[in-house]
Amino acid sequence: MRIDSKKLDMAMANACVGNLDIATALDMSTSWVGVQLGRARRGENLMPKTVGVIAAAIGCPVEDLLADEAGKGESA
Repeated sequence: MRIDSKKLDMAMANACVGNLDIATALDMSTSWVGVQLGRARRGENLMPKTVGVIAAAIGCPVEDLLADEAGKGESA
């Protein structure tokens, strides 16, 4: 699953949370959160569970974070 980095930033801004807040909510290390958010911002695939826990920590539905994959893989 890919997270849209702009949607991620918007959701974090709306919730007024940063990496430390997410790490605290998940009881995970700040470095783990930083690595996962870095992967998301680079457009890498994340495991569904990872996307789910990030969305839960931010307080938004998973659907609000997902990148639009429509049209990818189709040839003209």
